[in-house]
Amino acid sequence: MLFVVIMALITVASFSVRLWLVYFEGYATMVDNLMRNDFFTLNMRVVLAVVIPPIIDGVQSTALIMTGSHAQPLLPQLVKGQQKMRKEVAEMHVMLKNQQEKVDMMHEILRRANPEIAASIENANPQEAMRAQKPSNEGMFDSCSIQ
Repeated sequence: MLFVVIMALITVASFSVRLWLVYFEGYATMVDNLMRNDFFTLNMRVVLAVVIPPIIDGVQSTALIMTGSHAQPLLPQLVKGQQKMRKEVAEMHVMLKNQQEKVDMMHEILRRANPEIAASIENANPQEAMRAQKPSNEGMFDSCSIQ
């Protein structure tokens, strides 16, 4: 993230320096005068127009590359993140295994306590097991009156 911020700042600074050189320090006027002057032939003017902007871009790119050389490589960071994630997934598997052992233990206790529920659990029908365990609520609220 820091690399991106520094890269953006260098780009803005480079652009600002270009504007300052071109307009406030008279680079545009100087280039205009040189191009109108008979000192440069047409071929030399074309060569200057083609060569100068890439040179400036090269200076800017060199500054960005120098900044990037201090950044941490992405691949080791990805590998490190993947290793951390694998460790967390392995820990989750252990937690799930522990939970399954607890559920199995509770099923065993339930089987011993109530044979009707045990039969429902063995048939893999938890809703039926819950119905067998719940007492009927019919008539429970018959004495309550709502005003």
